[in-house]
Amino acid sequence: MFFRIILINVLVLFNIGVICAQDDRSIFYRKEHIIQPQISTNGYGISFTSAKKRTIDNYFYWKISLSELKHRKEIKGVNPNYPNQRQFIFGKVNHAYPIGLSMGFHKKYILKNNARAIGIRYFYGAGIEAALLKPAYYQIELVYSQDSSRVLTAQFNPEKHNVNNIKERSSWFEGTAETNLAPGGKVEVGAIVDFSGKEGRIHGVGISSILQVFLLPVEILAGEPERRLYFGFSLSYVWGKFLDYSDTGKSGRNHSGWGMLKKY
Repeated sequence: MFFRIILINVLVLFNIGVICAQDDRSIFYRKEHIIQPQISTNGYGISFTSAKKRTIDNYFYWKISLSELKHRKEIKGVNPNYPNQRQFIFGKVNHAYPIGLSMGFHKKYILKNNARAIGIRYFYGAGIEAALLKPAYYQIELVYSQDSSRVLTAQFNPEKHNVNNIKERSSWFEGTAETNLAPGGKVEVGAIVDFSGKEGRIHGVGISSILQVFLLPVEILAGEPERRLYFGFSLSYVWGKFLDYSDTGKSGRNHSGWGMLKKY
């Protein structure tokens, strides 16, 4: 019985030592800030993420994002009679700009602890999103005779307008007062590979799949079905930094610059 108690105490102390050793190697900085410009199958955008440590390899994050939804059939060109005028997208009805706020979790699957190492994490989250729908306007040429014509600003009308009487696109600011809002939400799942060679920084690439759902139809091109649901894949460049990595006063330890505490 006595030897059993001693053995149990030895095993407990050994496990505590192992846990402490792991804690010394794997305590991450408290926060991360990440910026991600991205292109996707539905357009392009940019996002800002703030992540806060919950456990050694798990972070809670919130993200704000701005993007533009593009239709896969959009074609940009010019009127052959006015090749030097501004290009336009034929049949464009609305410019759609989703603005979102989402929350979720980052899970660091492979930890990065030096310049040569590669860190891998995956993430998932959901949130609210609203698409700003700004009408698109064109400069339309109305020809009355060989010597008489005038140009007016109007939205696309498939029954009246074609590539020969659209002179050019109007200023982007035309129609801003008529902007509408389509509320909705989104779900995102993805992964980030961090190959930064600089301490305190995050450099890498990210991939993700995004599902966006809107309560109102989002019409982008004339003649195409109005959609409430958009699903796509994105590729992003990831740039960020660790916060509080130089603040050693609270922990009393020296940081390595890779999101981990130095092991001596």
